[in-house]
Amino acid sequence: MKNAMGVGCVGVNRVIVTGNPFVDTGQAVIAYLAGKESFTQMNYDDMKQVFDSGNDLANWNSRLKSFTMVFGNNGPLYQPRGGKYEGFRKRKYISILSGLLAQMENANPDIGMCECCGEFPACNLNAAYEQVDGDRGSDHAIGRDFFPLIGTIGSDAQALPSSSRMFNICPRCLFVVNYIPIGTRLLNGKLMVFEGAHQPFVQDLIASIVDENRRLLSVSGEKVETIGKKQPGGETVKWLYNRFTEIQRAQKRKELPKNAELDIWLFSNSGTNPSCEIMQIPDISVRFIRDAAQYGLDSEIASLAKADKFIYSDYQLLNSIRNETDYLGLYPRKKYDGTSVKMFAFYQTYLLGIPHKTLAASQKLAKGLLPDNVKEQKAWIKSDVFGDAKNPNTKNRNILKGKIVEMVEDGRLSIDDYLYIFPVESLFPLRVSFKGFNVTMYFLRHLDDEIPNYEYKESIEGESMKMNPKILEAAHLYFNDYVEDRGLKRFKKEILDEFKRGTKHVDWIKNVMCNLSERHEGFGPDDWDRFWHDLCHDEYGNFVGYELLFQMRLALADLYRKKIQKNIPTNPENNQTGGD
Repeated sequence: MKNAMGVGCVGVNRVIVTGNPFVDTGQAVIAYLAGKESFTQMNYDDMKQVFDSGNDLANWNSRLKSFTMVFGNNGPLYQPRGGKYEGFRKRKYISILSGLLAQMENANPDIGMCECCGEFPACNLNAAYEQVDGDRGSDHAIGRDFFPLIGTIGSDAQALPSSSRMFNICPRCLFVVNYIPIGTRLLNGKLMVFEGAHQPFVQDLIASIVDENRRLLSVSGEKVETIGKKQPGGETVKWLYNRFTEIQRAQKRKELPKNAELDIWLFSNSGTNPSCEIMQIPDISVRFIRDAAQYGLDSEIASLAKADKFIYSDYQLLNSIRNETDYLGLYPRKKYDGTSVKMFAFYQTYLLGIPHKTLAASQKLAKGLLPDNVKEQKAWIKSDVFGDAKNPNTKNRNILKGKIVEMVEDGRLSIDDYLYIFPVESLFPLRVSFKGFNVTMYFLRHLDDEIPNYEYKESIEGESMKMNPKILEAAHLYFNDYVEDRGLKRFKKEILDEFKRGTKHVDWIKNVMCNLSERHEGFGPDDWDRFWHDLCHDEYGNFVGYELLFQMRLALADLYRKKIQKNIPTNPENNQTGGD
């Protein structure tokens, strides 16, 4: 059959992108073996040249364990069983594929269009079998043994329960999928095929798998294990990273396309439970891995891949990267000090949008928090020093909060530093993120390491990292009134010191509002109901205002520091003052 592209169903000028990941992966493998940058540059003659006698493909697929995961073991390359039939099986397999190649130039337009690519007439499978010895006159159906996950009205119906007839598939689609086994690897126990917005980039990934499988075929025994077996997802990140490094060394494709999003189809076609799922790796995640290669973080990526074996699969490295969530393998665990500050900072700033200021402030807090006593230090550098969300170590968290106030009061930390470490995640009621405990715990083992200031694409920096102006206003007015009435020493003794002893609770914040409402506008009953009540009560009316209390304490400690500094007399020797 002739079409707009040339002879038969393939055409002499180019091969199209079908949008079917199984077909396009097979085409990418053939294109790479033909020396093409993309299968869109490939034609029918290239396919014939790569296939040649068919012996290479038959030998590869008879040894690759991935083949049975793609096609099962009921197809012509595995039936009939037994060593004495091995030669016959390979001849039969090669003959059928040769028949499919021949049909690409002589397709029957009356059969119907292909339901995989939607471009060309379906094949006549019986005709492809006619050259096979002893198989003339038989009726053959296209099932899972010819195309992954395709069901029939026969014994393969469980793969596609809604099927009421045989699928229409063109000879090209049936032919090229036979190259999937040498171009695939495992992720979480399932085989991978790819879809991507930029085909040359996808083909680079597939090409590296082909190279590795061919290497294994040259050095392995009779059967070749599938790449990635029993490896955590972090190994796939390592593989992607290494591929980017190779591309950079070869000076190929220095820039990714505008949309580098990658879809990985994870499937198994063997046994009684065939399955398929799509894992999406967003553009930013692909770029994260590429840029990690540019910064030379190879040993770090390798160490993180190893850390995956201690982590539940949903929270392993690949899933954390593609979901843009924090990764547990970055942090200290027992004797492991966590990843390097270089890698930690890159992950936090680039992927999570955490500002460099947050990391610097956390390290500063860690320095102030760690005791001078060596024996006491051992207790503080434990990975569970602050517990977790389910089992928080309240004692140590309170000590950390107290240290923050102390450091704000003596000028080692600022209010902004605190809110960089613990940004606001809810205003009504007022709550902050507890991620700061983890970051501070990390820096307890990295006190003096320099923190690189990577450029990050998006930052969460904003209002969440600033104290609410009304809290600052209330603290300022309360401080001035108190100091004016009772003096600075009594403020230190009766307010700051009592906070330190833990005697300021819910009644205190109510008294503050009462005092302010007597002297200033904006703090009356209506204002309390509209703002202050909602700030420290949940939807059930329960008091949850401990963060409000703490932020008021911080603001008052900061005001006290500034007042003290202004009262420091000028030093006549250097003509400097301690004021702000």
